[in-house]
Amino acid sequence: MKTMVSQTTDQSCANKLNRASASSWVRLITLSIIWGGAFFLIELALRGISPGWLVAGRMSAAAAFMCLLWAYHGFKLHTGSSRNWMGLMLLGVLNTSVPFFLLSWGQQYVSSSVAGVSMASAGLIALPLSHYFVPDEIVTKQKVMGFSVGFLGILLLFNIGKNTSFGNSTELAGLLACLFAASCYAMSSVLLRNLSMYHPVGLSALSMLIGALVSFLIALGMEGAPSPVSNETISVLLILGIVPTAIANLMRVRIIRDAGPIFLSTVSYLCPAWAVVFGALFLKDEISPSLIGGLLLILCGVAISQAGQLPMRRVKFNLVGLERLQASTSPRFSSSKPEL
Repeated sequence: MKTMVSQTTDQSCANKLNRASASSWVRLITLSIIWGGAFFLIELALRGISPGWLVAGRMSAAAAFMCLLWAYHGFKLHTGSSRNWMGLMLLGVLNTSVPFFLLSWGQQYVSSSVAGVSMASAGLIALPLSHYFVPDEIVTKQKVMGFSVGFLGILLLFNIGKNTSFGNSTELAGLLACLFAASCYAMSSVLLRNLSMYHPVGLSALSMLIGALVSFLIALGMEGAPSPVSNETISVLLILGIVPTAIANLMRVRIIRDAGPIFLSTVSYLCPAWAVVFGALFLKDEISPSLIGGLLLILCGVAISQAGQLPMRRVKFNLVGLERLQASTSPRFSSSKPEL
Protein backbone atom coordinates (compact mmCIF):
# COMPACT_ATOMS: atom_id res chain seq x y z
CA MET A 1 0.00 0.00 0.00
CA LYS A 2 2.84 2.38 0.93
CA THR A 3 4.58 1.52 -2.31
CA MET A 4 1.48 2.36 -4.36
CA VAL A 5 1.08 5.69 -2.56
CA SER A 6 4.77 6.46 -3.06
CA GLN A 7 4.54 5.59 -6.76
CA THR A 8 1.48 7.78 -7.26
CA THR A 9 2.98 10.70 -5.34
CA ASP A 10 6.35 10.56 -7.12
CA GLN A 11 4.67 10.20 -10.52
CA SER A 12 2.43 13.22 -9.87
CA CYS A 13 5.49 15.20 -8.77
CA ALA A 14 7.28 14.22 -11.96
CA ASN A 15 4.32 15.32 -14.09
CA LYS A 16 4.17 18.61 -12.18
CA LEU A 17 7.87 19.26 -12.77
CA ASN A 18 7.57 18.52 -16.48
CA ARG A 19 4.55 20.81 -16.83
CA ALA A 20 6.08 23.59 -14.74
CA SER A 21 9.33 23.51 -16.68
CA ALA A 22 7.89 24.78 -19.97
CA SER A 23 5.52 27.32 -18.42
CA SER A 24 8.19 28.58 -16.03
CA TRP A 25 10.61 29.14 -18.90
CA VAL A 26 7.97 31.12 -20.79
CA ARG A 27 7.30 33.25 -17.70
CA LEU A 28 11.02 33.69 -17.09
CA ILE A 29 11.75 34.94 -20.62
CA THR A 30 8.74 37.26 -20.50
CA LEU A 31 9.82 38.54 -17.09
CA SER A 32 13.35 39.24 -18.33
CA ILE A 33 11.99 41.37 -21.20
CA ILE A 34 9.67 43.28 -18.85
CA TRP A 35 12.39 43.92 -16.27
CA GLY A 36 14.95 44.76 -18.95
CA GLY A 37 12.62 47.45 -20.29
CA ALA A 38 11.96 48.87 -16.81
CA PHE A 39 15.39 50.55 -16.68
CA PHE A 40 14.61 52.37 -19.90
CA LEU A 41 11.25 53.54 -18.50
CA ILE A 42 12.84 54.68 -15.23
CA GLU A 43 15.30 56.86 -17.13
CA LEU A 44 12.42 58.40 -19.09
CA ALA A 45 10.44 59.09 -15.91
CA LEU A 46 13.43 60.72 -14.20
CA ARG A 47 13.29 63.49 -16.79
CA GLY A 48 10.06 64.76 -15.23
CA ILE A 49 10.00 63.64 -11.58
CA SER A 50 12.33 63.18 -8.61
CA PRO A 51 13.52 59.65 -7.65
CA GLY A 52 11.53 59.42 -4.42
CA TRP A 53 8.21 60.47 -5.90
CA LEU A 54 8.89 58.32 -8.96
CA VAL A 55 8.95 55.27 -6.68
CA ALA A 56 5.92 56.49 -4.69
CA GLY A 57 3.89 57.02 -7.89
CA ARG A 58 5.03 53.72 -9.34
CA MET A 59 4.14 51.85 -6.15
CA SER A 60 0.76 53.59 -5.83
CA ALA A 61 -0.20 52.48 -9.36
CA ALA A 62 1.03 48.94 -8.65
CA ALA A 63 -0.84 48.74 -5.34
CA ALA A 64 -4.10 49.97 -6.89
CA PHE A 65 -3.86 47.44 -9.74
CA MET A 66 -3.03 44.55 -7.41
CA CYS A 67 -5.85 45.43 -4.99
CA LEU A 68 -8.35 45.29 -7.87
CA LEU A 69 -6.96 41.90 -8.87
CA TRP A 70 -7.02 40.77 -5.24
CA ALA A 71 -10.68 41.81 -4.96
CA TYR A 72 -11.44 39.74 -8.08
CA HIS A 73 -9.94 36.73 -6.28
CA GLY A 74 -12.11 37.35 -3.21
CA PHE A 75 -9.33 38.86 -1.08
CA LYS A 76 -7.82 35.42 -0.47
CA LEU A 77 -4.71 35.65 1.68
CA HIS A 78 -3.86 32.53 3.68
CA THR A 79 -3.55 29.09 2.13
CA GLY A 80 -2.51 27.41 5.38
CA SER A 81 -2.69 27.75 9.14
CA SER A 82 0.77 29.28 9.64
CA ARG A 83 1.48 33.02 9.62
CA ASN A 84 4.60 35.09 8.98
CA TRP A 85 3.67 38.75 9.33
CA MET A 86 7.26 39.90 9.89
CA GLY A 87 8.33 38.18 6.69
CA LEU A 88 5.46 39.87 4.86
CA MET A 89 6.55 43.29 6.14
CA LEU A 90 10.16 42.65 5.14
CA LEU A 91 9.03 41.54 1.70
CA GLY A 92 7.19 44.81 1.15
CA VAL A 93 10.40 46.70 1.95
CA LEU A 94 13.05 44.51 0.28
CA ASN A 95 11.04 43.54 -2.78
CA THR A 96 9.73 46.96 -3.83
CA SER A 97 10.22 50.27 -2.05
CA VAL A 98 13.91 50.12 -1.09
CA PRO A 99 15.33 48.61 -4.32
CA PHE A 100 13.06 50.82 -6.45
CA PHE A 101 14.31 53.92 -4.66
CA LEU A 102 17.94 52.80 -4.97
CA LEU A 103 17.53 52.16 -8.70
CA SER A 104 15.73 55.44 -9.34
CA TRP A 105 18.33 57.38 -7.40
CA GLY A 106 21.25 55.51 -8.96
CA GLN A 107 19.99 56.00 -12.52
CA GLN A 108 20.42 59.73 -12.12
CA TYR A 109 24.16 59.10 -12.39
CA VAL A 110 24.55 55.89 -14.44
CA SER A 111 22.91 54.78 -17.68
CA SER A 112 20.03 52.32 -17.90
CA SER A 113 22.45 49.79 -19.44
CA VAL A 114 24.83 49.94 -16.46
CA ALA A 115 21.90 49.68 -14.04
CA GLY A 116 20.56 46.63 -15.89
CA VAL A 117 23.93 44.88 -15.96
CA SER A 118 24.37 45.48 -12.23
CA MET A 119 21.16 43.50 -11.63
CA ALA A 120 22.96 40.39 -12.88
CA SER A 121 24.83 40.34 -9.57
CA ALA A 122 21.59 39.35 -7.77
CA GLY A 123 22.13 35.72 -8.78
CA LEU A 124 25.61 35.79 -7.23
CA ILE A 125 24.50 37.58 -4.06
CA ALA A 126 21.80 34.94 -3.58
CA LEU A 127 24.44 32.19 -3.21
CA PRO A 128 25.70 32.96 0.32
CA LEU A 129 22.19 33.98 1.40
CA SER A 130 20.73 30.67 0.23
CA HIS A 131 23.51 28.78 2.02
CA TYR A 132 22.51 30.22 5.40
CA PHE A 133 18.76 30.68 5.01
CA VAL A 134 17.63 27.90 2.64
CA PRO A 135 18.07 24.44 4.22
CA ASP A 136 18.78 22.48 1.01
CA GLU A 137 21.33 24.96 -0.39
CA ILE A 138 25.05 24.61 0.38
CA VAL A 139 28.11 26.46 -0.88
CA THR A 140 30.27 24.22 -3.08
CA LYS A 141 33.59 24.76 -4.87
CA GLN A 142 31.67 25.24 -8.09
CA LYS A 143 29.55 28.00 -6.55
CA VAL A 144 32.60 29.70 -5.06
CA MET A 145 34.29 29.62 -8.46
CA GLY A 146 31.21 31.13 -10.11
CA PHE A 147 30.95 33.79 -7.41
CA SER A 148 34.63 34.72 -7.95
CA VAL A 149 34.23 35.05 -11.72
CA GLY A 150 31.09 37.14 -11.29
CA PHE A 151 32.81 39.35 -8.73
CA LEU A 152 35.50 40.12 -11.30
CA GLY A 153 32.71 41.24 -13.61
CA ILE A 154 31.38 43.58 -10.93
CA LEU A 155 34.86 45.03 -10.50
CA LEU A 156 35.08 45.53 -14.25
CA LEU A 157 31.86 47.54 -14.10
CA PHE A 158 33.69 49.92 -11.80
CA ASN A 159 36.45 49.95 -14.41
CA ILE A 160 39.12 50.29 -11.73
CA GLY A 161 42.45 51.46 -13.03
CA LYS A 162 43.24 53.26 -16.27
CA ASN A 163 40.56 54.91 -18.37
CA THR A 164 38.00 54.67 -15.57
CA SER A 165 34.47 55.61 -16.60
CA PHE A 166 33.55 56.33 -13.00
CA GLY A 167 35.73 59.34 -12.62
CA ASN A 168 33.56 61.13 -10.05
CA SER A 169 31.94 60.14 -6.80
CA THR A 170 28.37 60.54 -8.05
CA GLU A 171 28.79 57.90 -10.77
CA LEU A 172 30.37 55.53 -8.27
CA ALA A 173 27.55 56.15 -5.79
CA GLY A 174 25.00 55.50 -8.55
CA LEU A 175 26.52 52.12 -9.36
CA LEU A 176 26.73 51.18 -5.68
CA ALA A 177 23.05 52.06 -5.29
CA CYS A 178 22.17 49.71 -8.17
CA LEU A 179 24.27 46.92 -6.63
CA PHE A 180 22.55 47.39 -3.26
CA ALA A 181 19.21 47.18 -5.09
CA ALA A 182 20.33 43.84 -6.54
CA SER A 183 21.15 42.71 -2.99
CA CYS A 184 17.60 43.57 -1.92
CA TYR A 185 16.17 41.47 -4.76
CA ALA A 186 18.41 38.55 -3.77
CA MET A 187 17.24 38.74 -0.15
CA SER A 188 13.57 39.00 -1.13
CA SER A 189 13.88 35.97 -3.43
CA VAL A 190 15.10 33.87 -0.50
CA LEU A 191 12.38 35.35 1.71
CA LEU A 192 9.63 34.54 -0.80
CA ARG A 193 10.40 30.85 -0.48
CA ASN A 194 9.37 30.98 3.17
CA LEU A 195 6.03 32.69 2.48
CA SER A 196 4.21 29.84 0.77
CA MET A 197 1.39 30.11 3.32
CA TYR A 198 0.04 33.16 1.47
CA HIS A 199 -2.06 33.23 -1.68
CA PRO A 200 0.13 34.55 -4.54
CA VAL A 201 -2.24 37.39 -5.48
CA GLY A 202 -2.86 38.37 -1.85
CA LEU A 203 0.88 38.19 -1.14
CA SER A 204 1.68 40.44 -4.10
CA ALA A 205 -1.09 42.90 -3.23
CA LEU A 206 -0.04 43.25 0.41
CA SER A 207 3.63 43.62 -0.49
CA MET A 208 2.66 46.36 -2.96
CA LEU A 209 0.56 48.16 -0.31
CA ILE A 210 3.39 47.99 2.22
CA GLY A 211 5.87 49.14 -0.40
CA ALA A 212 3.63 52.04 -1.43
CA LEU A 213 3.32 53.25 2.17
CA VAL A 214 7.07 52.99 2.82
CA SER A 215 7.97 54.70 -0.47
CA PHE A 216 5.52 57.54 0.24
CA LEU A 217 7.12 58.13 3.66
CA ILE A 218 10.63 58.02 2.13
CA ALA A 219 9.70 60.50 -0.62
CA LEU A 220 7.96 62.87 1.79
CA GLY A 221 10.81 62.74 4.29
CA MET A 222 13.65 63.15 1.80
CA GLU A 223 12.14 65.33 -0.93
CA GLY A 224 9.17 67.13 0.62
CA ALA A 225 5.90 67.71 -1.20
CA PRO A 226 5.82 66.54 -4.85
CA SER A 227 6.07 69.02 -7.72
CA PRO A 228 3.58 69.04 -10.62
CA VAL A 229 4.40 66.53 -13.36
CA SER A 230 3.47 66.28 -17.02
CA ASN A 231 0.95 63.88 -18.51
CA GLU A 232 3.79 62.03 -20.24
CA THR A 233 5.50 61.38 -16.91
CA ILE A 234 2.21 60.19 -15.39
CA SER A 235 1.78 57.79 -18.32
CA VAL A 236 5.26 56.38 -17.78
CA LEU A 237 4.56 55.97 -14.04
CA LEU A 238 1.35 54.07 -14.77
CA ILE A 239 3.17 51.73 -17.14
CA LEU A 240 5.98 51.25 -14.61
CA GLY A 241 3.50 50.50 -11.84
CA ILE A 242 1.29 48.06 -13.71
CA VAL A 243 3.66 46.11 -15.99
CA PRO A 244 7.21 45.78 -14.52
CA THR A 245 5.98 46.16 -10.93
CA ALA A 246 2.55 44.59 -10.30
CA ILE A 247 2.35 42.03 -13.12
CA ALA A 248 6.05 41.21 -12.99
CA ASN A 249 5.95 40.70 -9.21
CA LEU A 250 3.03 38.32 -9.54
CA MET A 251 4.95 36.39 -12.22
CA ARG A 252 7.98 36.31 -9.94
CA VAL A 253 5.98 34.77 -7.10
CA ARG A 254 4.56 32.12 -9.45
CA ILE A 255 8.01 31.25 -10.82
CA ILE A 256 9.53 30.87 -7.35
CA ARG A 257 6.67 28.63 -6.21
CA ASP A 258 6.66 26.53 -9.37
CA ALA A 259 10.40 26.20 -9.99
CA GLY A 260 12.21 27.73 -7.00
CA PRO A 261 14.50 30.72 -6.38
CA ILE A 262 17.46 29.04 -8.10
CA PHE A 263 15.52 28.90 -11.35
CA LEU A 264 14.31 32.48 -10.92
CA SER A 265 17.88 33.74 -10.61
CA THR A 266 18.38 32.50 -14.17
CA VAL A 267 16.72 35.78 -15.16
CA SER A 268 20.20 37.19 -14.54
CA TYR A 269 21.20 35.67 -17.88
CA LEU A 270 18.57 37.61 -19.80
CA CYS A 271 17.50 40.80 -18.04
CA PRO A 272 20.84 42.68 -18.38
CA ALA A 273 21.03 41.89 -22.08
CA TRP A 274 17.56 43.33 -22.66
CA ALA A 275 18.47 46.41 -20.59
CA VAL A 276 21.51 47.00 -22.80
CA VAL A 277 19.45 46.50 -25.97
CA PHE A 278 16.68 48.89 -24.89
CA GLY A 279 19.20 51.46 -23.66
CA ALA A 280 21.16 51.38 -26.92
CA LEU A 281 18.08 51.50 -29.17
CA PHE A 282 15.94 54.10 -27.41
CA LEU A 283 18.31 56.13 -25.22
CA LYS A 284 21.50 55.89 -27.30
CA ASP A 285 23.45 54.62 -24.28
CA GLU A 286 27.15 54.16 -24.83
CA ILE A 287 28.11 50.48 -24.91
CA SER A 288 31.68 50.49 -23.62
CA PRO A 289 34.06 47.48 -23.62
CA SER A 290 34.03 47.45 -19.83
CA LEU A 291 30.22 47.20 -19.83
CA ILE A 292 30.22 44.24 -22.24
CA GLY A 293 33.13 42.58 -20.42
CA GLY A 294 31.48 43.04 -17.02
CA LEU A 295 28.20 41.63 -18.34
CA LEU A 296 29.92 38.55 -19.82
CA LEU A 297 31.91 37.85 -16.65
CA ILE A 298 28.86 38.22 -14.40
CA LEU A 299 26.78 35.93 -16.61
CA CYS A 300 29.63 33.40 -16.77
CA GLY A 301 29.81 33.50 -12.98
CA VAL A 302 26.08 32.86 -12.66
CA ALA A 303 26.31 30.05 -15.25
CA ILE A 304 29.22 28.36 -13.45
CA SER A 305 27.66 28.65 -10.00
CA GLN A 306 24.29 27.27 -11.11
CA ALA A 307 25.30 24.75 -13.77
CA GLY A 308 23.37 21.52 -13.33
CA GLN A 309 20.87 23.03 -10.88
CA LEU A 310 18.17 24.24 -13.25
CA PRO A 311 14.84 22.47 -13.82
CA MET A 312 16.26 20.26 -16.60
CA ARG A 313 18.36 18.53 -13.96
CA ARG A 314 15.35 18.21 -11.69
CA VAL A 315 13.37 16.58 -14.49
CA LYS A 316 16.27 14.24 -15.27
CA PHE A 317 16.51 13.23 -11.62
CA ASN A 318 12.77 12.63 -11.54
CA LEU A 319 12.95 10.40 -14.62
CA VAL A 320 15.61 8.34 -12.85
CA GLY A 321 13.21 8.03 -9.94
CA LEU A 322 10.44 6.87 -12.27
CA GLU A 323 12.74 4.21 -13.72
CA ARG A 324 13.38 2.93 -10.23
CA LEU A 325 9.64 2.90 -9.56
CA GLN A 326 9.08 0.93 -12.74
CA ALA A 327 11.80 -1.48 -11.69
CA SER A 328 10.17 -1.85 -8.30
CA THR A 329 7.00 -3.18 -9.96
CA SER A 330 8.84 -5.92 -11.86
CA PRO A 331 8.61 -9.51 -10.47
CA ARG A 332 12.39 -9.76 -10.15
CA PHE A 333 12.61 -6.68 -8.00
CA SER A 334 9.59 -7.59 -5.90
CA SER A 335 10.94 -11.02 -5.10
CA SER A 336 14.38 -9.76 -4.09
CA LYS A 337 13.38 -6.81 -1.93
CA PRO A 338 10.57 -6.64 0.64
CA GLU A 339 7.83 -4.06 0.35
CA LEU A 340 8.50 -0.85 2.30
